[in-house]
Amino acid sequence: MAAGSFALPSWSRDELEVLSELQEGHSFIDETFAPNSHALGRDSDKALAIGWARMHEALPGAALFVGGAPPGDLVAGPNVAGNGIDDAWLAGALATVATRADLLLRLFASVDNEESGMLSLRFFKHGAWRTVLVDTMLPCVTSGPAFCHGASGLELWPSVLLKAYAKMHGGYAKLHGGDAGDALVDLTGGALSREVMPQLSAFDEDEEREAKLAQVWGLVRETEHGGGLLALEATRGGSNAGGSIAEDGGAGGGLMAGRLYPLLETYEDAEGTRLLRLRNPWGGAGWHGAWSEGSEELEQMQAQLARDDYGGAGSFWIALEDAPMAFGSMLAVRIFGDCHP
Repeated sequence: MAAGSFALPSWSRDELEVLSELQEGHSFIDETFAPNSHALGRDSDKALAIGWARMHEALPGAALFVGGAPPGDLVAGPNVAGNGIDDAWLAGALATVATRADLLLRLFASVDNEESGMLSLRFFKHGAWRTVLVDTMLPCVTSGPAFCHGASGLELWPSVLLKAYAKMHGGYAKLHGGDAGDALVDLTGGALSREVMPQLSAFDEDEEREAKLAQVWGLVRETEHGGGLLALEATRGGSNAGGSIAEDGGAGGGLMAGRLYPLLETYEDAEGTRLLRLRNPWGGAGWHGAWSEGSEELEQMQAQLARDDYGGAGSFWIALEDAPMAFGSMLAVRIFGDCHP
């Protein structure tokens, strides 16, 4: 499970001690979080659809990171034989952190070695960084990793992070339906602020409407220029988490309710155009309104707005004035200079 183009830190003293106890030709098995139904946190008869495997052995070409930064799309865990865990909140937080490769990499506290089958991860919990040691046995189904994973099935960093996070919380089942804001703090050690998007009305006076939009723009730009993280949560217009908010190009069209869409950059010009470029880590779903892929607005400004770092449906532009209709809240994380392991 090689790290691709990324260089991970050296082994710690504790890890070297574990390695010294491994028999030659054997890989590490974490007996404190053994790969069985107890780790899943489910009754064994409900976990029969889930097995365990070292995915770098089961899937040729699998690696922690495939092709280097930026990391690929994510897939939230499926509902496996009625045993699914809603980990979309955590997948959204991981996707947000992954927009900053430096923040993502510092979560990995040790090197990865296919022979050892062991990794250490870091999380910020209860006011301090905590190291969690795990083996590389991952829960899987016939199609690949069982829970949150890279869309390609070959990029394993989300699955490994999820396993360490599950161990820290007492099992995978403990991760069902959590809060993305809490996860962002655990993954960064930063300070979280959650802002509700203002309601725009057709009855708003121009000055009132602009004041609401300026409030949103101010927070976005402040977070961007301060080196923080920001993600917008699509919550309006849909009743089911993970369901499409709207099928047409109207408010929320094509977005997934309850999912986070991380900010990549902003754009502003002298004509008053204010745009947000958001990461679409979910694959397939994306914004279908103004400034979306193939729209007249975007076609007219291809020279200024064309990007290829995420490719395809990996990102999209949305006008500031459409954001309050498509998203219900903003999660901003301030990253402190001394806030690192």
